[in-house]
Amino acid sequence: VLALASGQVGALLADSAAYALYVTGAMLARRGFQDEAEYHRRRLVCAPWPPFKTLAALTIALATLVTAWLGAGHALAAGIAFGVGAFIAFALVYGLDPRRGKTVPVRAGVDTDEARRLLEEAEHKVAAIEQAGQRIGHPELRQRLGRISALARAILDEIERDPADLRRARRFLTTYLDGAQRVVTGYADTHPQGGTHHLEDNFRRVLATIEAVFEAQYARLQENDLRELDVQIEVLETQLKREGL
Repeated sequence: VLALASGQVGALLADSAAYALYVTGAMLARRGFQDEAEYHRRRLVCAPWPPFKTLAALTIALATLVTAWLGAGHALAAGIAFGVGAFIAFALVYGLDPRRGKTVPVRAGVDTDEARRLLEEAEHKVAAIEQAGQRIGHPELRQRLGRISALARAILDEIERDPADLRRARRFLTTYLDGAQRVVTGYADTHPQGGTHHLEDNFRRVLATIEAVFEAQYARLQENDLRELDVQIEVLETQLKREGL
């Protein structure tokens, strides 16, 4: 404002550019925080890419350099020092992006890269179902879609905890979840505020079928975990008996 009032065009442009860079840095940082939260939530995930928090730190460092050098009139060396200080401050306060992907111990014959890829694709499908559900005006249908999304995420958590479950859930990930996404997004695109009574009944029946299939898949994964636990307990009891314990 002072540069504009005094007619300093160069300072006005520098300050405007610096402000735009600060806003861009804030937007990048917000996306980086979201990606980092998702990274910590999941057990099997790649390192965030692009590294939005690191890009935010660099952008804010550049904004500080421009502000100090061209806006406030410091020497270039001093502006660089201010920029480096801003980058270090951002890294100390917020940290930079995680650099390594997360994995879990898996059994032999399980391709963790394939499991990670399928799970990431499934996450996008569930997010699409949730977004489509928000556009559907019927409260009952929205509630059912909320239950379906919760079941889908519970199934993904089970698979992520033990990627060996991928063999039993592959059809769910590649067929059922994909079909559910197409049905829900198609209905939300064409009838966001509801259609005819007949159409709503058909959609309601389809959602009931999807929910039943998801519940069966989740129960199947949990049942398998219980069976494996029973086997592990039997092996342990046999070993203890053999060792005289």
